Amino acid sequence: MMVIIGLTLKNYNEIVSSYEQVNKDALKLIETGNERFGASQLIDFVNDYIITGKRDYISRFYLKYRLIISQEQKLRKLFTLKQDLAALDSIANNADSIYIYGRRIFNIPNPKASSKIPVLMERMDNKFEEVINRNTTQIFELISHRIESLRVQTMNRKNLILEVNSAMFLLSLFASLIFVLLTVYRISKPIKALVKSANKIAEGDYTERVQVTTHDEVALLAKSFSKMAEEVEKSYQGLETRRKFYNNIYASLPYALLVMDNLNKVLSVNKSFCNLFNLQCDQIIGSPVDNVLKKIELSDELRKKINERKLFQKLECICTPSENKNHKIHLILSSMFNTDTEEDVLLVIEDITEQKNALSLKEEFSAQNTALFETIMDGFWLLDSKGQFLDVNNNYCNMSGFTKEEMLKLSVPDVEAYETPEITEQHIRKVIANGADRFETKHKRKDGTIWDVEISTVFLSSQQQFIVFARDISERKRMLTELKLKESAINSAINAVVMTDSYGVLNYVNRSFLKMWGYNSDAETLGRSAVEFVEDTGKARNIIAHLTKHGSWIGELTALKKNGIKFPVRITASVIKDEEGNIIRMYASFMDMTEHKHYEKEILKLSQAVEQNPVSILITDADGNIEYVNKKFVQMTGFTLKEVIHKNPRILQSGFTSRKLYDDLWEAISQGRIWQGEFQNKKKDGSYYWHLMILSPLRDGEGRIVNYLAVQQDITERKVLEGELKKYREHLEELVEKRTNELRVSEGKFRTLAESSDDTIMRFDKESKHLYVNPVVVKQTGIPSNDFIGKTHRELGFPENLVQLWETTIQNVFASKEKNRIEFQLPNNIWIDWILLPVFNEKNEVDSVITSGRDITSLKEYEKRIEEAFKKEKELSELKSKFISAASHEFRTPLAAILSSAQLIKRYSTKWKEDEINEHHKVINDSVKNITALMDDVLLISKSEEGKIKLRIEDVDIEEFLNSLIIGVKPLLKSEQKINYKIATGLKSIKMDRKIVSQIIGNLLSNAIKYSSAGSEVELLSDIQDNKLLVRVKDTGIGIAKEELQLIFDPFYRTQNAIHIEGTGLGLNIVKRMLDVLNGTIEVDSEIGKGTTFDVSIPLFDNITVL
Repeated sequence: MMVIIGLTLKNYNEIVSSYEQVNKDALKLIETGNERFGASQLIDFVNDYIITGKRDYISRFYLKYRLIISQEQKLRKLFTLKQDLAALDSIANNADSIYIYGRRIFNIPNPKASSKIPVLMERMDNKFEEVINRNTTQIFELISHRIESLRVQTMNRKNLILEVNSAMFLLSLFASLIFVLLTVYRISKPIKALVKSANKIAEGDYTERVQVTTHDEVALLAKSFSKMAEEVEKSYQGLETRRKFYNNIYASLPYALLVMDNLNKVLSVNKSFCNLFNLQCDQIIGSPVDNVLKKIELSDELRKKINERKLFQKLECICTPSENKNHKIHLILSSMFNTDTEEDVLLVIEDITEQKNALSLKEEFSAQNTALFETIMDGFWLLDSKGQFLDVNNNYCNMSGFTKEEMLKLSVPDVEAYETPEITEQHIRKVIANGADRFETKHKRKDGTIWDVEISTVFLSSQQQFIVFARDISERKRMLTELKLKESAINSAINAVVMTDSYGVLNYVNRSFLKMWGYNSDAETLGRSAVEFVEDTGKARNIIAHLTKHGSWIGELTALKKNGIKFPVRITASVIKDEEGNIIRMYASFMDMTEHKHYEKEILKLSQAVEQNPVSILITDADGNIEYVNKKFVQMTGFTLKEVIHKNPRILQSGFTSRKLYDDLWEAISQGRIWQGEFQNKKKDGSYYWHLMILSPLRDGEGRIVNYLAVQQDITERKVLEGELKKYREHLEELVEKRTNELRVSEGKFRTLAESSDDTIMRFDKESKHLYVNPVVVKQTGIPSNDFIGKTHRELGFPENLVQLWETTIQNVFASKEKNRIEFQLPNNIWIDWILLPVFNEKNEVDSVITSGRDITSLKEYEKRIEEAFKKEKELSELKSKFISAASHEFRTPLAAILSSAQLIKRYSTKWKEDEINEHHKVINDSVKNITALMDDVLLISKSEEGKIKLRIEDVDIEEFLNSLIIGVKPLLKSEQKINYKIATGLKSIKMDRKIVSQIIGNLLSNAIKYSSAGSEVELLSDIQDNKLLVRVKDTGIGIAKEELQLIFDPFYRTQNAIHIEGTGLGLNIVKRMLDVLNGTIEVDSEIGKGTTFDVSIPLFDNITVL
């Protein structure tokens, strides 16, 4: 008996141990699934980083990897079997490989453009698909198999416990009866005491002990009775314990159990019964069994069998345990006995719906497989164990482009796009080992195109064949990719995006909305009404009402940031409706118009700068028809814009310009080159004027010429001055010719004329000796006229350079027999215009040379002044030409960008998304900024030349002033470039012209940044000494050659090593002009390749205020 009890307890302990093992295995499944999901997230984070370039995904990647390591450590504590640990090691190693590939991708600059990325991503996918998925599936299958085995073992042990306990009870009772019978046969003496105690024991008082003092058989029988009572008492206690235990098992069994008494009333039911039939346990206990059987809708025949207490085994029937659900149920009727020996009936019900459904499907599949395979939308194969096609349905033929006959000649490697036959063979062996598999791959159609396929395959070991279903997932892949891109695009869009319910309550905001409104997380915004985020709540409610009625709205509003700051936004809103036309969502996109509004002002400023420019500006279309002229053009020509608009500039032609000039002009601009030249044109009033013109073609974004820009400078005054100088020279030659003719009239008049002339008259022989000089020579040379006769200039002591000039010129006249003319300056600084004429004898030979020397010193001085004026005018003209050339170049690029972007917006605004339109708006805004800055520089120089700059002295907080300058130039900084600055301590405020000083320091800072490389440092130092503001700007850039240091402050001057860098050459000229206005100074020290230092000193207008 003790052996039986021990066997029962052993089986009970094994049941408890089985339940604990099942719990541990379930925990292993959960943690293994988490490990696999973590590895897939690593790949997702790498993919998101490649698409968006956002480094936030790198942080998530590293955090997830640390979680995977933690989960792996948990699993190692749970796993004890070598097979489980081997699969876990494989998963961990390949997760490490994915981590290493991810780090390599993060170290690749511009991953989108790198050819390495596809290879690394494919390796990561292979590690995940081929190893991690396989090993995770292996662990799942091993653990699931163990759980099922434990379940079967537990059920067997439960049945064994029931059988053992029943046997133990019967055996104990039987042994007791045998013992009593044997004892009765042997008892012959005092039996009454024994009978009395026996009766009490028989009546159930198992605490009774027989009091017999004899040592005979009766005493032994008494002891046996006492021992039996003690044993029975212990048995009852054990039975009570086991009863509670069995009740617990009874309540938790997966089978539905019902016990009915001998009156066919429900004695008890377990929870599984009540749950299966959706009944309340306390309501059915004690009620007739037939009433319960009617509720679960058993057939009349079965109810009759049960009511008649007939036993049966595994009869199937259909009942209704819950609403709208039919179950096929096994009913097992058996009997059990209570202590009153009355027969109780146990009804055991097993739900086999799933098994029956599976069997039904199997039978249906077996009967209709051919029709099914031909009608399903997926492709179907039947393969042998080597991967050769045995059968294929028409749908796969349609998807792949092969005929059925062609497919039956192929094997799996023939349709795989990238798998080699060796890899396919490995895959086949894997499916045979595992029995089934499901994976994604790429197939190759007959025409060579690649398509995505999802494969589900089962290996039929009995037939050594594979059943394979192939589903085309190309569209699903494309849609998933597109959906991810759209989700990413919305969340990373520049514009703020919100979605609300039909009442305007926010249920989605993107990151741009949080940034634009100044919130830290969407938790601060979701659930709030959209009207709370704008200034005019009444208008916002009207917009929602408009949306509800009309479905869309576009316009502008003033929004309110979290901190209360107002800013303008442009809204594009629409509604989303369900199939019945009811509004379920409202969608709105917001564009911050702050910069746009600012740029509108800048464009207006640019327009005014062009309109008020001191040079004439004319813009035509590609055919040369005028589209725009500024005020200077109107002033210069007399034509108004209305009179010239849409007309050709030929209306200005004077008729004096050669055809060749026009041909050269059109040849240059048609080839996209800049043309520069001078024109004489005619004004509206008929008068003529000269102008210097620079003509530039403007191109659109596709490189086509769409406009021409003409910048014109009036040079009429210069042309008039050139004409007058030419007339003067011609008149002077006429006078000389006239005087020469007069000298030739007669020798007789010669002396009379010579003596009365104001010019020096001389006659020379062939040896350059003086034959005659008139008295004027004394005024010019200081030598008496008689001292000249018979002597040469050398003999008279004139400088050798003049002697050689005079003698050479005299001998040339003798030789050529033609007049000559030279100009020279005497040692006493008198300028002489010397005309030499040959004198012929009767033989027409030159026998002497007469010279006339006129004092032209005053004329020379006048000519010098004219030349200097002309030179200055020429320099000014060249300066203006440089300006026009530089300005036209600087205008052309941003104007072309503005024109191109404007035309593209006009053409594609209805098709483009807002971020694409915003990109071209930014191009326009940046171009406007560049042109505005150039015009500001030009106007500043113009004001400086005209002396129109007026000082505006004010108190300036020097620290705030310099900080604002640094903030202003920060957008110019290159990658890793920075400004180190130091401000004089204790300095509070000074009196100065804030705008002029900002022009000086701002230009020096922007130049230092522009001409220094990325990663360099620019220094800004300031101090106050001797009531002067001292500023030093130092860079480590390209430097300036020593020979160019004196030229860098000239307008438009560009150093030789800076030609390739964009610029106008106006910055340092403006710095110098502004310092001249302030009576300041600037010093520069520079070395090529090492950098430049500018030291500026600006006198202050008042003493500084010290803290």
